[in-house]
Amino acid sequence: MVSYPYAADAGNACLLRTTVGDEDRARLLAKSLVGPKLAACVHIYPVRSFYSWQGASKDEPEWVVEARVPTWLRRHRVKKAMLAGHPYELPMVEMVGTTVTHAYRAWMKRG
Repeated sequence: MVSYPYAADAGNACLLRTTVGDEDRARLLAKSLVGPKLAACVHIYPVRSFYSWQGASKDEPEWVVEARVPTWLRRHRVKKAMLAGHPYELPMVEMVGTTVTHAYRAWMKRG
């Protein structure tokens, strides 16, 4: 039988994503999540967003802030931190359950 190094419980980690308007805000948010160990790791990257807002079509550059969280239960604290002082009138925080290797999850939990 082949043994895979993934934790058996599906959804043993969580990704939380939001967007902000510029790199400086993305960096600040990332540091505010990693510094107090709310998230084990945060990726930031530029994207182009197309959406409708208040009756107008928008085409805007944004920055994604994507936090990796070791437990599904910790997601609420990260979501609250992402929303605190968010510059958008209607911020989006997307949560996705994921499965990671045992070793990576152990690292995430150690912080």
